[in-house]
Amino acid sequence: MLFSIPRHPEIPYVFFNPETKKPYTDVKKAFKNACKKAGIKDFHFHDLRHTFASYLVMKNTELAVVKELLGYKDIKMTMHYSHLSPEHKVKAISNLENTLFSKVAKRSTVTIPLTVDKEGLTEEIKNLYYSINLGD
Repeated sequence: MLFSIPRHPEIPYVFFNPETKKPYTDVKKAFKNACKKAGIKDFHFHDLRHTFASYLVMKNTELAVVKELLGYKDIKMTMHYSHLSPEHKVKAISNLENTLFSKVAKRSTVTIPLTVDKEGLTEEIKNLYYSINLGD
């Protein structure tokens, strides 16, 4: 998308005012107008940052990498996004099952808890029932 923006060879900025040749210093007004034209309500510029981080986490990007991309100094801020999907926790357990029990387990089931508390953790891992039939 950025490659489709016309560039001026003497201007080092990606986004600049074509009349003044100076960079834009505030995009909030343009963002607000774009949302209004698109009929999007209750969406703020900062929500783009949250969306960016959310998609990275849901695509299994390591939280340390998300932290770096967001420019956070402390991993605690990034942990806010760790709650995003119970399915990701089930996938992690499934990976463990594939590693540890692939030769002995004939049948396994995973029940996914669908409730998430305010810290983003499932209602305790004990609600994740995991059973393996270890028959001959």
